[in-house]
Amino acid sequence: MNITTFTLHNIGPFADVTIKMPPPRDGGQFLALVGEGKTSALRGAALAVAGPNVTAPCESYVRHTILRDGEHSADASAKIDGATYVTSLMLDHGHASPVQRLGWFGGFYAAYGIDRVRNDGRADGTLLEIDSRNGWRRIGSLFDETICVMRARDVLVEIQRNKLLRHEWSGESGCRALRFGDAYAATCRALSSVLDAAEVRMGMRNVEVDGVPLPRLGDGTNALAAWVADLCGRWITREVMAGRTVSAAFPEEMEGVCIIDGFDSHVHPSAQTELVERVRATFPRMTFIVGVDSPLTLSSLRRDEAVVLQRDENGTIGAHHSVSEPRLRTGSELLSRFFGVRDVFPSRYGKAWHRYGTIAGNPYRDDDEEAEMQAARSMLDRAGLSPDFEPVPRVTQ
Repeated sequence: MNITTFTLHNIGPFADVTIKMPPPRDGGQFLALVGEGKTSALRGAALAVAGPNVTAPCESYVRHTILRDGEHSADASAKIDGATYVTSLMLDHGHASPVQRLGWFGGFYAAYGIDRVRNDGRADGTLLEIDSRNGWRRIGSLFDETICVMRARDVLVEIQRNKLLRHEWSGESGCRALRFGDAYAATCRALSSVLDAAEVRMGMRNVEVDGVPLPRLGDGTNALAAWVADLCGRWITREVMAGRTVSAAFPEEMEGVCIIDGFDSHVHPSAQTELVERVRATFPRMTFIVGVDSPLTLSSLRRDEAVVLQRDENGTIGAHHSVSEPRLRTGSELLSRFFGVRDVFPSRYGKAWHRYGTIAGNPYRDDDEEAEMQAARSMLDRAGLSPDFEPVPRVTQ
């Protein structure tokens, strides 16, 4: 699969913007968005790929808030494998309703708003459900909705139980159980790979990562586990419902689009530097479009895989692609290029300290510099950061 571009018109803060995708590598694509309007751009991409029914729970959310302020219509389009898919919306009685759909993407798709992840088993965190009357069905979640890793655990434990008991089954239930293949083990391996864990187990009482119950671990680990488990669960369900046996290596064979907001939210800095590579290795043929908050995450990206969403002097937000390798930039350079932090000392106290030290060591400072140095010293004194050195005496000429 090859996505070439996304084009957004009157979506969120964007009047008109086209975001170019990098070419496929090893079958997959990866694009990271940073800057202003990331979430709106990701919602627009989801709208372009999946149409107005992104998922049932978030359909109303997308329709109600997706339009640019003051506008009455919007378009989101994607060019995939040479075909163009467009969703058009129109404001009607305060609600953005779909008025036209050009093409319908039939591939595998999922979208996640990670910041609202939850670990308990409450029903508003929805993944997959086994319905005794209708068999397996997808019941939605996602994109600024709650997702719940414990629901994924229930599904995978059921898969494992079915596998162990399938020799006792007959009829359609037995056939469906056979098609699960090694889905449980493959999903646990995928979780281990992304989480960089030796072992992930999904038991009857808990999800354990290297023997520690998942709820006891950090929010970043829980967020990663939630979307990885959900993504695998959706693929398993898709294959079983299509009458296909789930491959033992299905994560490596998965093809489709995965959109993630808050991709690196709450993830430990030491893991952020490796997160992109872990995801690539686990799902090499998937296309990922993600919102990134940390410069450390960008350090694994190629030059065409990072896009900065930035407002110009006229207030228009455009998409600016990287012109050099993020993988070869220092942390300070990544902060400057992608996040607009251009000072070595981002806080005003650090700047004041730096400036005080520079001027205080110059015996030929003029009156303006002397006044600037004294002002910096006063600020530092008030903050309890008084320098432990005095300025050198001035040399009068």
